[in-house]
Amino acid sequence: MKKLISVLLALSMIAGFGVMACAGSGIYGSDPDFVPVIRFIASSDSHVRDDSDVTPQRIAKMLDLGYEIAANDPNYNSLDAVLVAGDLTNDGTKTEFDKFGKTIADNLRGDTKFIGVVAKNHDGYVMTRKELRSYYKSVTGNDADFHTVINGYHFIGLSASSNGAAHYDNGQIAWLEDQIKEAVNEDPNKPVFVTHHEHVRDTVYGSSSYDGWGVTFFTSVLKKYPQVVDFSGHSHYPVNHPASLWQGAFTAIGTGSLYYAEFTVEKTRTYHPSDAYDVATCWIVELDAANRMRLRALDVNAGEFLCEYVLDNPADPANREHTPEKHEAAASAPAFAGSDKLD
Repeated sequence: MKKLISVLLALSMIAGFGVMACAGSGIYGSDPDFVPVIRFIASSDSHVRDDSDVTPQRIAKMLDLGYEIAANDPNYNSLDAVLVAGDLTNDGTKTEFDKFGKTIADNLRGDTKFIGVVAKNHDGYVMTRKELRSYYKSVTGNDADFHTVINGYHFIGLSASSNGAAHYDNGQIAWLEDQIKEAVNEDPNKPVFVTHHEHVRDTVYGSSSYDGWGVTFFTSVLKKYPQVVDFSGHSHYPVNHPASLWQGAFTAIGTGSLYYAEFTVEKTRTYHPSDAYDVATCWIVELDAANRMRLRALDVNAGEFLCEYVLDNPADPANREHTPEKHEAAASAPAFAGSDKLD
């Protein structure tokens, strides 16, 4: 695990601005210049299995850490929501969904809301999409497609609906745009959070046609709305790679994974280091009253932050410090200690 984290940390420092590598720094302390008005966890790919308690334990620890972070912030001590962006289960069985639902219910505290979506692939291996969406609601109480407001911020999510290659039907895409319009009309100066399982093609790390984990279903809608901050999973690519944060017409953020990591190394896709299954990561996301957004990548198993970004209000298209072009201009070669070796 230490070897893999060392590799990922080196990757996180390739872009030298807007990111603070902080492995080993713990999770406590607060920035007096950043006072949150909302805090939530953004995660994905828990892959809960019938034959293992590994990821339920990681979900529980993730939530425990979220509450500890909140409790140790004298400025704002709430954890308002936990988001899981699909592949909640590994094989899509009802018993796996029951296990996921129980894990969430047993570990949520107070007014923290669960919000999430179900995906075409792992979640949909057994049930038809209609059955899947219905069973998901019976377990969590949530609609598979949702639009909810938390502390004045809009959260919109889409779950898989089609049994075919399309994943999402045209009605869902039209619904998505209607919901974004509604949120933007209410306050065009606030970010609007959109969630689905697959990355939008050619945005975050892992979304390219070569990497193979991106889709184009949402592009035509999202590119119209600079207010959108889009969370997605599916690739399991590392959160602390700078390209897991992308800004262009909108902002996109890859959520990493609670169940193993993978990435592209030169021309090798879906590369899995020997300790890939030891990796479990998520984001702690906070916004302040000026809509600045703080993103902290959390190593769930180690209980440590991996990196941090603070973005000026991402709803403003003038605030685009994390474009691919700016990342490339700021890039430098990774550095390793003399004792570090790759498997």
